[in-house]
Amino acid sequence: MSASNIARIVTAAVVALACGTASAAAPTVPGERWQHKMSMQMEGMNMAMPATEICAPVGQAAQELAKPDKNCKLTNVRQSGNRFMADVKCTGKDAMEGTMDMTTGPDRMTGKMTVRSADGEMTMVTESRKLGACQAMDTGAIVKQAEAQAQQGRQMAAQAEAQMCASDSFKLKGDPRQASHAATMFLGANAPCAGKPLPAEFCGAVQSRAGFASLSQMETALPGVVGRSLEACKLGSGKPAVDALRAKLLVSAEADGDGEYLIANAPARARQLAKSECVLKGEMWAGRQSRWDSFCDSNFASEARR
Repeated sequence: MSASNIARIVTAAVVALACGTASAAAPTVPGERWQHKMSMQMEGMNMAMPATEICAPVGQAAQELAKPDKNCKLTNVRQSGNRFMADVKCTGKDAMEGTMDMTTGPDRMTGKMTVRSADGEMTMVTESRKLGACQAMDTGAIVKQAEAQAQQGRQMAAQAEAQMCASDSFKLKGDPRQASHAATMFLGANAPCAGKPLPAEFCGAVQSRAGFASLSQMETALPGVVGRSLEACKLGSGKPAVDALRAKLLVSAEADGDGEYLIANAPARARQLAKSECVLKGEMWAGRQSRWDSFCDSNFASEARR
């Protein structure tokens, strides 16, 4: 989910909190100061925002705060007792929609907002507590505070995106198996890091046995992920390119005695090798080469020789 999406959601959440605060304020108090804490979850990542404070006027803040973004609206607003519910909808380039549900009390408020867009789903949880009385701010000041918090949300989102999409965060050179994770993050229209440069070591990992195997294992869940990876690395396209790389890796696996890879990716050939390379003759393996030691000791090879 992009930083601009997150910023919009943060702004909408601030509006919801202000609405709840105004409803909860005691009629004899001109204003109440509340402390708000927010946490966001997106794409498996959790981010906690620093606590902020807002002094809300009693009773009338909600109407003025209902338009934090010209493209975002609160609709289907419902209130039952101390519970506030509404639908959130943003149109335009980063269209999204979702729901918010808040419960207010004399001293505490809790809320949850879930928003869905083409990029995925994000959930925001809020916890608030009343600090005491304050001099009510005018609506313009509250809107400015909402904008400041939205800016803070944009900065946090940008930092999270930068960290999530950083090339060195995947450690592909040390663990080529991370190629599958990198592919899900960078390849595809809805990938979190779509459009950003691929990790420098991605294409090398794709052409390794470990990297190719990890991508192949994802084909069921993400059809075409191997082909997209090869195209991104300019290694060809379509099934012919995938088959060519698979054949090349099988040849290299056999040359290196990588029995584990052959068992997983070419079991029929692995059985042939077990019979030809691991034939027992007396107490020694006939024609056994050192590169097949581990393979010949495996249960797979033992069963294949029976």
